Amino acid sequence: MHGVVDTNILIYFVRGQTQGRWLREQLKHSPKKFGISVITETELLAKPQLSDEEKLLIEDCLQEFIIIPVDSTIAHWAALYRSRYTLGLGDALIAATARSLDLSLWTYNLKDFQKIKGLVIQQPNRT
Repeated sequence: MHGVVDTNILIYFVRGQTQGRWLREQLKHSPKKFGISVITETELLAKPQLSDEEKLLIEDCLQEFIIIPVDSTIAHWAALYRSRYTLGLGDALIAATARSLDLSLWTYNLKDFQKIKGLVIQQPNRT
């Protein structure tokens, strides 16, 4: 696995925005190359005001990833991140997923994740 993809990248992808092109290219060449936290799956499916087309795209998109469940190790990392860096629960669990598997976190949300020591962050090209 090449890393864990944060929710924001998938939202750009589903909405057809420029920032989603990177993911489209990655999935075209190698499905199941990346993982996502089960939290990302939840955040995507719970997004308000999704069109029927977006819901179908999300369901199809989810098939292209390894979905990683939360386990005790991830829970402990997330608890540390929440208390030390005052992250929201979702971001803490997504970061902890990447950290517990020793993988990079792919995100455009540098502001919240850069402060986490030991977490390797990758930002895709925006074009």
